Amino acid sequence: MLVYFDESYNKQFMLYGALFNPHSKQLHSQLTKIKDKYNFKDTSGKYKEMKYSTTNTPKSLLVAKESIDAFMKSTSWFRVIVVELENFNYDGFGKFNEPLKIKQARAYKKFAELLIEGNTRNVRDGVLLCDNMTRCKGDLFMEKMKELFCPRVFREILEIDSSLYETQLSQINDILLGSVLNNLSNSAHKQKKELREYIIKSTEIPSLGLDYWGNIGKSKADELHPKIQVWIFKPGIPKKLGRCNSQAIIKLD
Repeated sequence: MLVYFDESYNKQFMLYGALFNPHSKQLHSQLTKIKDKYNFKDTSGKYKEMKYSTTNTPKSLLVAKESIDAFMKSTSWFRVIVVELENFNYDGFGKFNEPLKIKQARAYKKFAELLIEGNTRNVRDGVLLCDNMTRCKGDLFMEKMKELFCPRVFREILEIDSSLYETQLSQINDILLGSVLNNLSNSAHKQKKELREYIIKSTEIPSLGLDYWGNIGKSKADELHPKIQVWIFKPGIPKKLGRCNSQAIIKLD
């Protein structure tokens, strides 16, 4: 299995998202065909990178929509943890006299651990591909993830450039993450709003925002929404966090 991990954020929210791909070659092939169909290439003939932030033209929207269609038909699934920054306290992620940046990096690692651990219980010999880290020290994060998951779950963990052809599935992760953030922030941008509404319609999820996901239990989410789930962080975590304990730091009911 290939797992793509990425982040998205604004001043209000921090999102940790992952795309889990048991049959990655099939979805990769479909994404290439979609880009060929719309000649989604630059002047040199290289495939353009599909990103939520650049979904601002009719063509980029069509490519994104059809990529969602391909994702829905695939065996892949998407999970995201949402942290509301206004109510977030980093004290539970370190000693009181430690610098805030250290606590933030530890929190980043813990949420990534939770997201991946909860979706790879039966995975062996997988590969974790992390898009370029921007909110934490990338090399330290990678080493911590290797300590946690290699070789138990992943044989390899790499930091990648999502614009490359070989790792373009990360681009589906990006548009899904961006669309969740769009719903949380209630963006009115025409193409981005249309993409978000298309994802909601395609998945038959009432909403990608707090209004729905803040009030649904995990067992119900597993039953109703196997393709996409939005996990909401609830304040009130213990001072000390042991190994990945979903009941300790994520509450979905």
